[in-house]
Amino acid sequence: SVQDAVSALNSQLKTEGAGSFNGSNRLVEYRYRSNAGTVRHAAYVNDYKFMGWTIASFIDTDAVEIPGSRIADSQIAYFIAVLVAGILVAFVISGRLSSSLSRLAEYARDLPTHSFDRAGSPELETIAKTAGNWETRQLTDAFVFMESELSQTIQNLDNHRKNLENLVSQRTRELTESNANLKAVLS
Repeated sequence: SVQDAVSALNSQLKTEGAGSFNGSNRLVEYRYRSNAGTVRHAAYVNDYKFMGWTIASFIDTDAVEIPGSRIADSQIAYFIAVLVAGILVAFVISGRLSSSLSRLAEYARDLPTHSFDRAGSPELETIAKTAGNWETRQLTDAFVFMESELSQTIQNLDNHRKNLENLVSQRTRELTESNANLKAVLS
């Protein structure tokens, strides 16, 4: 009851020496027993000796802390929910990025076994179409360019090789004919 709270406050003030804070606003914390058990209170006390007044405003500390702890609990729950959502989004994004990069890396490892007899690989085109982000598409485009340049270079080398084989055959025939003509003249 209020009278119990006032008597507990008066005994606390007498213990601490209430006259020492004449006219000042002071926080006094104390406990008292009620029918519900021990209650913690805080009182803001102003002592006006010249009028013989002591004015106090009471706050039930336990009751004030309950909403604060509920707010803290809900803030912790929100923080955990946002943290979990952020981790899930990070896993999804990293999964999409790493799957495109893994397929591209596997293609790069298999590149030496390709025949390069035609430009453009369907596997690389599929990777380019399904690449998730800009950087992966840029990297895939670089591989497409590299593959087409390698294919063109290999075709040029193959044409040059065929041309050299023709030249060697032609020179061999010419040499055989010259050799036969020379033997005919000498005999």
